[in-house]
Amino acid sequence: MKKLWLLTILVLLQFSFSIFKAQAQTNIDRTIFFEAQGITLKDAFLQVEKLSGLSINYSNTQLNDQRIVRINKANRSVKETLNVLLNGTSFTFKQSSASNILIIPKP
Repeated sequence: MKKLWLLTILVLLQFSFSIFKAQAQTNIDRTIFFEAQGITLKDAFLQVEKLSGLSINYSNTQLNDQRIVRINKANRSVKETLNVLLNGTSFTFKQSSASNILIIPKP
């Protein structure tokens, strides 16, 4: 009986971790309706955070977040939006947790 109880708990824990992992992988694929017309990269990141529920972290001593960006309004994934915002820079991003994105220098 104890073995069955322990096995049940282990299966439930594995299932819970699988759901969390799937969620972490899909948050960046969430679609947002986004437009940036003559705003700073910093403000664009703030808008993406608000629309997606994700936190975007970077070093403003490395990345010029005062650069003006323009993106036509469209439905895009968070991943596509960040790719467009960082286009022409030496930076990329990675999702470090279910709710956190790091802007990092390209390797």
